[in-house]
Amino acid sequence: MYEDRFLTTEELAERWQVSKGTLERDRAKKQGVRYLKLGHAVRYRLQDVIDHENAYTQEPELDQGEATNGDCAEAIRTRGES
Repeated sequence: MYEDRFLTTEELAERWQVSKGTLERDRAKKQGVRYLKLGHAVRYRLQDVIDHENAYTQEPELDQGEATNGDCAEAIRTRGES
């Protein structure tokens, strides 16, 4: 049997390091992560939270000529050899 894990507003606020008010405002504006309203209780399905986080995860973009992580590692290794 499959069981979903749910987060309270307090738990999600702690996870994202935002205020409960931020999450409440997002709900009022119909923005942010999906949620369930069960009577007066609001719950966020953990998989919806993870999906939302993944959708907003940013990858750094390299400008032409910008060093890559490998270039940085090489510079650190050779810094003391001069």
